[in-house]
Amino acid sequence: MTQKKLKVLWIDDEDKRQQDAEHLCDRELDVEFRYQGIEEISPHDLVKYDLLLVDYRLDKVVGPAKPFRGPAIVGLLRSVDDDIPAYLVSGESPSERAKFSGLTWFEESLSLREIQEPKRMRVRLKNDISGYKAISKVARGQNADRAISKLLGVPKNSQKSLLEAIPASIKAAVVRSDEAPLPSGAPEASGRLGFARWVRRVLLVKPGPLLSSLHAATRVGMKVPRFEKTHAFAGARYDGIFAKSHEARWWASQLDHVVFDKQRRTGIASGLSWELGRELFDLSGQEQPTCAVCGERYPEIVARDVDTKKEAAVHQRHSNPDPERDFTPFFAEERVFQEGE
Repeated sequence: MTQKKLKVLWIDDEDKRQQDAEHLCDRELDVEFRYQGIEEISPHDLVKYDLLLVDYRLDKVVGPAKPFRGPAIVGLLRSVDDDIPAYLVSGESPSERAKFSGLTWFEESLSLREIQEPKRMRVRLKNDISGYKAISKVARGQNADRAISKLLGVPKNSQKSLLEAIPASIKAAVVRSDEAPLPSGAPEASGRLGFARWVRRVLLVKPGPLLSSLHAATRVGMKVPRFEKTHAFAGARYDGIFAKSHEARWWASQLDHVVFDKQRRTGIASGLSWELGRELFDLSGQEQPTCAVCGERYPEIVARDVDTKKEAAVHQRHSNPDPERDFTPFFAEERVFQEGE
């Protein structure tokens, strides 16, 4: 049986982008490009696709209102559907894109440069669509905790803490009942897109149940290259929905399980996970992290340098809460290097 192609619609008033759209197509992905008749698009034209790519500045479009902008297209879609994702596409710099109004209509903001790397973008679009489809296939009325645990591939020893971290309204949206409200036409993602947005912007970004490679390596007392080559931690890697849209993430509870299970089996005296790594995994001095501030061994957290914006392993005593980041319950407090150090 031939597998049905995933369908993407790219709306842009620059006809030269059509070649970029064609480069994204393969046997599994069809990217249809539309640059004419954009002002005539109806909401029901848009629901035929799995994902929309929408240019922000549609300056060449002749419509009833000027200027015509990408959020107007997504507004049409939201008037009849709250589940199909729409991604912004723009050739402008991130700082310029941040000034756009109506960004809350979009699930993602992509640069033209990213789109013009077809091999990487093809994989990303397929994985993203697969994630959105998996969410949409959750049966109405199904047990929300079980459905979410399956979508995210949550280890049993992480389920309780993770499920407590998800707002009740988002859980309810995943398994919405027949009495759920009709599409709202609102720019803020509701329904199942709201859950997808939480996964992509909170779970896969903020340190907490899942950790980046730097946070994970620091937690077990290793530098990142050594950590990523340690087979014992392979089972801790996140492989749930949207895994390929982000850099590698690792289940914190699974990392702890590996360390303390090995500690018990080897009979090594108990201790803190970032101090046990050296002896448990026979690390050389070059494979162990040192504090970016004082240079001593056994940094236990990761913090951001305010000046360079880069993250590094540090001792907690050399850091402060990050004033630019909001605290999210059930997630780790994000920190910066202590001022003056």
